[in-house]
Amino acid sequence: MTCYNMKIVPYKAGHIHLLSLKDEDKYLQDSPMFAQWATDNCIKDMSISIFKDDKCILCTGIRRMWTGVETAKAAEVWVIFSKKIPFLVLPIIRALKANLHRVIEEQGLTRVQAVVKANYTTAVKLVKLMGFEQESRMRKAEMDGTDSLMFTIIKEDKI
Repeated sequence: MTCYNMKIVPYKAGHIHLLSLKDEDKYLQDSPMFAQWATDNCIKDMSISIFKDDKCILCTGIRRMWTGVETAKAAEVWVIFSKKIPFLVLPIIRALKANLHRVIEEQGLTRVQAVVKANYTTAVKLVKLMGFEQESRMRKAEMDGTDSLMFTIIKEDKI
C-alpha cells in the first residue's frame, strides 16, 4: 500500500537495521539480543514497516503476550521509530491505527498494551493518538534505568 509517498509493507527482521536510531538507542542494533528480537517479532499479518521516500521510518507490530498460545486474548504493541521520522503526520497515525484495529479484530484480542519509555514524548503522543490510555508508570524498568509507561486498549472500552 502506498500513500503520501509512504509505502506500507509486511515487516521483515532486516528492516530494523535500516532505521536510523536515536543516538541513545544505537547500542541496540549491535546487540545479538536485538537481532533475535527483530526476528521473533516478524509475525505474519501482525507487523508492518513504513517507508517514506525509500527510507524505513518505522517498524511496528503486535505479538501475543503468551508465546505459542493462539487462544491468548492479550497482546503487546511494539514500535521502533527512525530518528528521521518526519513527525507524527496524520497518514502515519492513520496507518498505524488501521493496522492495530485490523489485528485486534482479526485475532480476537481483548487487551492490547504498549510499554513506552517515559521520556520519549513522540511515542507517548502516538499511543495516546491511537486510543491507548495510560495504565501505570513502571519506575526504572528500561535497560538504561529510565521509567516506562504502560498504556492499554481494552476492547470493551474502545472498540
